Amino acid sequence: MTISTIRNWLRRAHDESAPTDSAVGSVSTARVLNVLPQDTVITLAGLYEAPPSVTQAVVQLLPFGSRAALATYGVVVESPIAGDATNIKSLSLTPFGFEVITAAARKLGYAPADVGEDVASLQELADRWERAAFPQPD
Repeated sequence: MTISTIRNWLRRAHDESAPTDSAVGSVSTARVLNVLPQDTVITLAGLYEAPPSVTQAVVQLLPFGSRAALATYGVVVESPIAGDATNIKSLSLTPFGFEVITAAARKLGYAPADVGEDVASLQELADRWERAAFPQPD
């Protein structure tokens, strides 16, 4: 199966009348989070405030189905690797992708409701990273 085959299946399988985010012209962050498997949402939430290079590397290592879903909803884009003759594609997070990560973190309580608020202390930051790294089962 190719990514385009999976994209077509996902488009047919999900309601196309989903609410849209007017800023990006695609489905809303909430819709993306509802479509993704829970383990992928947890992984994305754990990437909140991670350095962009780490975030990009982790997205590359997600299971194929999760990567295909992220590409379908515009969270990542595929781009060829320069100088690679094997036609292997690299995934890059879009600005909407970073919004999805923030929404996942908010959904799981890893991010403050107001993302613009400052971290009160180094201990608060350490506590947030620990919750992201070691989520507690419900």
